Amino acid sequence: MVKVRVFCISLTQLIYPILVLIRMKGGISLTQFSAMARILSHLGDQLISSSTVAILELIKNAYDAGSPSVKISIDQARRTLVIEDMGSGMSREDIINKYLVIGTTDRLDKKERIKKRINGEQSPESNDKEEDNSVPLGEKGLGRFATMKLGEKLVLFTRSKNQKDGSLLLVNWNKFSYSSKNKLEDVKVRLMKVYANDISNNYRDSFVKIKIYDIKDFCNIGEWNKKRFEDFYKKNFMKYINPFQPSKGFQITLEIHTADQNFYR
Repeated sequence: MVKVRVFCISLTQLIYPILVLIRMKGGISLTQFSAMARILSHLGDQLISSSTVAILELIKNAYDAGSPSVKISIDQARRTLVIEDMGSGMSREDIINKYLVIGTTDRLDKKERIKKRINGEQSPESNDKEEDNSVPLGEKGLGRFATMKLGEKLVLFTRSKNQKDGSLLLVNWNKFSYSSKNKLEDVKVRLMKVYANDISNNYRDSFVKIKIYDIKDFCNIGEWNKKRFEDFYKKNFMKYINPFQPSKGFQITLEIHTADQNFYR
């Protein structure tokens, strides 16, 4: 009878001698992951399944920002889509540290604060008193990439609460296309300050206005006629409106400027 002796060895015990040899020869170093600009194409144009899903992500963003309403305007002749809300808006710092950063924990942190308040725990965040207990609808931060699914260029105009000046962000999504060979950190976007005197009186407080150029859908007048847009609204937007009090609560307005110069909402 042959006896077999089994030895148990940890991964550390296995690798440590190898690391010692490498270190003695000066061959060990630290490096890091990097990403190509085309990764945004995976997150936006390919991960988001349709233009409908993309618009719903932007509506969720408006709701999460505490806006009482959201207005969507589509111009078939100019191939533009505008979505605007009167929620909490964004400061320049918010754009740099949140909107332009992939994978932030902002929504997760808010959910955790809400959970603590509901459970009667005192949260240390100073801005807790300014938040309500509405659980964010968006979870993965896909709203910013939804604009890539919808069109080729993005103009984001916004101002946060308690600030006079606003910010204007310009993004050319073509530079992040699937065929791009650039590193993500090598592709720059333009961020500009907009002084209070240059902001229309229509925006009295915080807001976000997103305008998307060269939109990829909704412009074929033979396919997207008045009946199609009405069905589109009923199927996708009515679930966000209180059926018992449709004039109260969160409101969604859809305006269409058709290619043949008609207008309806």
